[in-house]
Amino acid sequence: MNRYAPERKEAILKKLAPPNSMSIAEVAEQEGISQQTLYHWRKQAREQGQLMPNQTDEISGHPSLFAQISGHPSLFALIHILSHSLKTTY
Repeated sequence: MNRYAPERKEAILKKLAPPNSMSIAEVAEQEGISQQTLYHWRKQAREQGQLMPNQTDEISGHPSLFAQISGHPSLFALIHILSHSLKTTY
């Protein structure tokens, strides 16, 4: 049995993606959900082919590519389409 309705889970995951690009910690606090649950949901979403950003580059601390393109919805959409095409083609 799922503890969260699929619609709510989807809405929460959208907060992690551009243009919102909220951090796991921010969403966890706002929604009252553990960070571990959000990391698990993000991993599942990625395994299903969804593009889900990291917040920062762990080595340099600079914003990730996702954060940089979040203000460009058409570029984000193109990357998503290309990424999905490559996964299904090969």
